[in-house]
Amino acid sequence: MKHAVVTGANGLVGRRVVARLLERNVRTTAVDRVDGAFDCPFFNADLTQPEVLDEILTPETVVIHLAAKTSVAGSVEMPRQDFDVNVLGTLEVLESVRRRRASLVFSSSSAVFDPRAPLPHNEESPKKPSSPYGAGKLACEGYCHVYHHCYGLDVRIVRLFNAYGPGMSQYAIYDFFHKIRSADESIDILGDGRQVRDFLYVDDAAAGFLAVADSGAPGGDYNLASGRPTEILEVARTMARLMGRPDLVLRTTGQSFAGDVSQWYADITKLRGIGFTPRVSLEEGLSATINWLERQS
Repeated sequence: MKHAVVTGANGLVGRRVVARLLERNVRTTAVDRVDGAFDCPFFNADLTQPEVLDEILTPETVVIHLAAKTSVAGSVEMPRQDFDVNVLGTLEVLESVRRRRASLVFSSSSAVFDPRAPLPHNEESPKKPSSPYGAGKLACEGYCHVYHHCYGLDVRIVRLFNAYGPGMSQYAIYDFFHKIRSADESIDILGDGRQVRDFLYVDDAAAGFLAVADSGAPGGDYNLASGRPTEILEVARTMARLMGRPDLVLRTTGQSFAGDVSQWYADITKLRGIGFTPRVSLEEGLSATINWLERQS
């Protein structure tokens, strides 16, 4: 890889992908609509605007497209905004890639899967989203396949499950930290606590994207996860123990937000086949995340 453009470079995974590329001495351009400090050129851009990436792409460029709205609940509340950023933004990125004959690695989501499909989800599992966010990501996958088929572009899809780690500013692990830290005797957990997720430490997530960029098949799609199912209650218990609150009472609300999915985890056989192996255990990753969040507080 001679030149990489990372969109959404200020995000949790984006910053790690940029760092990994620079460690490998890849000429890298960080792209985001929010200014950020990077040890490489930074390009401020609204990706929903036509031709915005054209000036920085060449046939040698691999675009790792991570920029997106990522909140399921937010997409239910504001579906048009989710569509504009995620679907329209991806279409404009694809158009720039097509004009400059560059390559693309697209960040999709486990939210595209049918929640009633048998687990674990592999790449061939049925797709039937439960939220506007999932619907938008599935639409983007469709456009990626079409641009590969119609225009011969090298487009590869990475279907990310639940990334977490230092730098995160939302989602369950972040919320659990703040609840545990301020709790008296108990905390509330949405749903029944038996929701199953597939958590992947951010360094492993970055490694997965680069594995697909290096060795994935043009037109191919890959699930990126740990391959280990974990109940939300188990995450909360582990965090309470690591934070010195093993006796904290965990109460479940029995209700969650619209668009939430009760269970998902991944079969990552296909990604392992191109050399990817998750390195960081959940407990190690949670410990590092807690330490980082404590330093920010």
